[in-house]
Formats: sequence, C-alpha cells, structure tokens
Amino acid sequence: MNIVPVITRSSGLNNKSEAGTITYDTQNGVSDLASAVNVIVTDAGRIERRRVKKRVIEGEFHSIYSHASDFTAVIQENTNDAALMRINPDYSLTGLRSGLTKDKRTSFVRAGAWYFYTNSKENGVIKEDGLSYSWPSYEVDERKTREFSAAPVGSHLAFFSGCIFVTVGDTVFRSEQYEPGMFDLESFNRFSSRVIMIKPVMSGMFVSTETETLFLPGTEPAEWSSTPVLPYPAIEWSESTDYVQASRLGFDMSGNCALWFSEKGVIAGLPSGDIVNLTEEKMVFPSATKAASLLYKDKLIFNMR
Repeated sequence: MNIVPVITRSSGLNNKSEAGTITYDTQNGVSDLASAVNVIVTDAGRIERRRVKKRVIEGEFHSIYSHASDFTAVIQENTNDAALMRINPDYSLTGLRSGLTKDKRTSFVRAGAWYFYTNSKENGVIKEDGLSYSWPSYEVDERKTREFSAAPVGSHLAFFSGCIFVTVGDTVFRSEQYEPGMFDLESFNRFSSRVIMIKPVMSGMFVSTETETLFLPGTEPAEWSSTPVLPYPAIEWSESTDYVQASRLGFDMSGNCALWFSEKGVIAGLPSGDIVNLTEEKMVFPSATKAASLLYKDKLIFNMR
C-alpha cells in the first residue's frame, strides 16, 4: 500500500521548484504549496479557505487610497471623465471632485492633516473638512531672494523631512520645508530615466527609475546623492501605502520598512537603506507593467497586470 502524505500545515507558496521536488516534513505534515487557489496560510501555517468576495459598489475604479480609518478615496471612471470619490464606512460614495482626466492613475500622500493628490494632469488637496481644494499656492514675499513656483503637476508623491516630493518624468522636485505650495524648481534630483516610485524610510528615500532602484541617504534632501541598490526597477504603482515594522519581518532594528513589488519578487526597503528580497527563494512572478498592493492584518495583498 502506498503512503500518501497529508499536508496539515504549510510553509507558504513555492512556484519556483518543480512540484515533485518540494520537500515534505513527514513528522509534522508541513510542506510548501506548489499552487494555491482561494486559500490563505495563517501565521501558524494552517491552510484555510479564503473568505468569499462580495461586490459592494458597481462601477470602474482604480487608485484606491486609505489612511487608517480616517480617509479612504478612489478614482471612479465615467463615460467622458473621472471623479475623485470618498468611500464611506458603509461603502457608499461621496463625490469630492469631478472632471478629472480619464485613465490616469492617481498618487496620494498625507502631509499633516491634509491629503494631497496628483494624476499627471490635475492635482489638489483634501483638507480637514473632507472637501477637495486646489493645491495651496505660495504667497510672494519681497524678502525672498529665490524664485518660487506653484507645485508642478506630476505622477508620484511622497512626504519626507517636511517636504512634499513630486515626480515629473525623470525628475523629483521638492517643496520648501512645511510649505507644500512653494517650490523652487531649481531644487530637484534628476535621474537617468522616468521615475516610477519614490518611497521614504527613516534614513532616506528609495527611488525607482524604469531601469534600476536607488537609495538617497540622509534627511537633508539638498545633500542627496544616489546609491544603486537593485539593478532592476519596481513595478510601477506596486508600493504599499502602509509600512511594516522591521522587527515584524524578523530584522533586528527599529523603524519601518517600505514594501513594493519587482520582477524579481517582493522587496522590503529597510529603515537603514538596505533592501531585502522577501520572496526570491520560493517565488517567480509573472511579467507585469502595473500593480497595486495593500497591507491587511500584517499580510501584503497585491495584484498585477
């Protein structure tokens, strides 16, 4: 009689090894899974059926953004334009801004109590009253010896060291510290190709161009110089809005890690500026040019196309 192994727990998904070569712990009934459909693996290794999906809103949506329980927004595509919508706790929608350009992914960032957004064609800010306004402009001060401009309309946003950062093509512009409407367009960092991700951590900023990933160390942007950390880029829009504590990922350091996806796997950008590929040993990812991800109960959920 043949003995058929029974998997009682799993150590995770493994699509890098041939199914017949994946090892099996006969004593504890633990094995990697060569494939998995509609299941989750708990922290204890239990294999549980995934909860069913329930459609709560009809329509075409993208660029969802959420900050804790304070603010959740999404872009709704309409026949001729797009609209910025707030998602309420009961899943109803409240319109914040209409007339946006169709088919444009939108980047959001929180700075203080305000939420800034841009889609490469339009930008704006949601203030404390929950309404959308024009991006704040600067007030001319005759004492200033430098020239300032309004915020450039770019593609990706970040907030770090009191400044808002905006990507425009291959360039990252930054606002004056604590002045989100005041930009000196001579204060920028330029890269070798289009910038598709900017993600700050405690000790600096991770930047991905179309060809590589770099780290800009330090908390003084005017002194930044770039250091290559990966010879391949992030997948655009794949970075998680939320961060995870380094200790939660098993790293002996304080601070939070940034998370994003690449063609080689899930990348953790450590607070030190180092990077770790969390899935390289077991996972092969399909080719993709766009992605989205979120942290939910310490699990990173993503899709890509």
